[in-house]
Amino acid sequence: MGKAENSTVYKVGRTTYRTSGKITSNNVSTMYNGYPISNMTTATYSSSGGDSGGIVYGKNNSKNIPAGIHHGRYNSDGIYTKAINVVNTLNVYPY
Repeated sequence: MGKAENSTVYKVGRTTYRTSGKITSNNVSTMYNGYPISNMTTATYSSSGGDSGGIVYGKNNSKNIPAGIHHGRYNSDGIYTKAINVVNTLNVYPY
């Protein structure tokens, strides 16, 4: 699900459970353990250690739609891998 900047997303993680925030960017690149990661999304939701791997989702007509997988923090925002990238890379579907 590609959500527009300023759209609301929700993150469910082990530590902070369910938090929400607004998308701040749909095209962020960063480094992780010396490897470049691109085409990530950032949002203002809260997260903490242990939340990585949690689902990020949006809502469409009261239905929860997968948006991605929480990765960590990027500056003051949460950052996640887009669901479509998981689908395309691993050839798996979230529904």
